[in-house]
Amino acid sequence: MLPEQPQGLSENTYVVDAESAIEMARLLDQDVLLTESMGGIFPEHQTLDGIYDIVDIACGPGGWVQNVALNYPEVEIIGIDISQKMIAYANAQTQVRHLTNAHFRIMNVLEPLTFPDASFDLVNIRLIIGVVQREMFSKVLAECYRILRPNGILRWTEVEAGNLIYAPAVRKLTALIYNALYQRGYGFSTSGESYGLPPKMRTFLRDLGMRQIQQKAHVLDVSAGTSQNQSFYDNMNMMIKLFEPFMVEAGLITEEEVDQLHQEILNEIRHPDFFVLNFILTIWGIK
Repeated sequence: MLPEQPQGLSENTYVVDAESAIEMARLLDQDVLLTESMGGIFPEHQTLDGIYDIVDIACGPGGWVQNVALNYPEVEIIGIDISQKMIAYANAQTQVRHLTNAHFRIMNVLEPLTFPDASFDLVNIRLIIGVVQREMFSKVLAECYRILRPNGILRWTEVEAGNLIYAPAVRKLTALIYNALYQRGYGFSTSGESYGLPPKMRTFLRDLGMRQIQQKAHVLDVSAGTSQNQSFYDNMNMMIKLFEPFMVEAGLITEEEVDQLHQEILNEIRHPDFFVLNFILTIWGIK
């Protein structure tokens, strides 16, 4: 049985406006970009034998949940997110697509989840770097562990950018965002060159008591001439304006400088020598 909608959600800590229509569009594009780069919904699993109930943490507009529901009709899957607009959109899409095995609920992942213990065979986490501050990770992951059944799988995917960026303007923006995130309590690296989460993911799962921990890496290549280049262009075009208040408030850049950097980045992505590789890490373990 699905839980009732929680009342009185506390203020979220998302670094951009979670109710923004622009952010919704960006997340929908980003979902497609990631899934294509990873080679599918579950590239590390041949089958989903024994998995019947799945929850997706901080699901956004629900693209991943809907793909799972469409490709695995025998599975019941629920996505949770703090954004009312994202959840309303996701619910509308499931109705249009007649996905009776996909469900969505408004829920704050930073608070105790309104699921009973041992409710799911698989807990999926994807890209919570702008949602969970570094001191909150252990608490959030402990809740994920609590709602996981014995022998269930905790699956976690994050992206690390910055190491293979041969594009000065994109590199500058990446460093600005990482520095602003760190100032606000996000991330584990003070250098501004990385977010610093992927190297710690195995430790987090090990500290939970997960066993048979495995990992699989993917490359997100958005360089000139790749099929992902246009999607990256669109994603960056939206992301720069969404993150502008966040970076300006941190005192790292002015609004005028953001406008200039914005145009430099768009020109850079269109250049035939544009080269950017991002690193995607999925790690999973068994309870």
